[in-house]
Amino acid sequence: MKKIASLCVLAAAVSAQAGVINGSFENPAINSPGVFTQSVPIPGWTGLTGVWRLPSGGQFNIVAPDGLNIGYGNGPGAAQQLSDTVQVGQQTASLMAGRRGDGFASSFTFRMIAGGTIQANGLVTGGTVLAEQFFNIASVSANSFTPIAISYTAAQGDPLLGQQITLAMVKGNGSQMNFDMVEFNAVPEPATMLIGLGLIPLLRRRRKA
Repeated sequence: MKKIASLCVLAAAVSAQAGVINGSFENPAINSPGVFTQSVPIPGWTGLTGVWRLPSGGQFNIVAPDGLNIGYGNGPGAAQQLSDTVQVGQQTASLMAGRRGDGFASSFTFRMIAGGTIQANGLVTGGTVLAEQFFNIASVSANSFTPIAISYTAAQGDPLLGQQITLAMVKGNGSQMNFDMVEFNAVPEPATMLIGLGLIPLLRRRRKA
């Protein structure tokens, strides 16, 4: 029973991360399919043009991957700085990248950055790119979403430990980026978790007993 309790504590430690604010773009809420916001602040995000409720005719004739809305960006970038920081272990960020059904779709680069400053246009200056992946709309069908995931593993002594993590999308060729279900997860190194929770001394004492 004690081992089970310890594992529960470890699971709670992993889930305690703050993660992405408004990662599925349900705020602000939209009452009708096909409607989108513009020039309205989107909680958690900088540089994002708005949220868009799907389906929306020939532009996006499918439902959103998660919830009702997706995020869209007509500017050069969109970003969010998390309260999560680089920790020993693996950091993973993911999203669903979309290609709308008309000629306004844009490719973009998804990045995980340590530190940096988000500008009003959603681009990030400074910081260190931990991982990135380019989403090429030419590689997927129109009116579709595809998952993208990037990760970074930090070891003990990594100079970036403790720096805040920023997630960013940087537009490539085309007019509009579309994405949904932006998530961040961190899995600390097991030994680090045990030390942080004070469980290693307990395990040692138990073995001696």
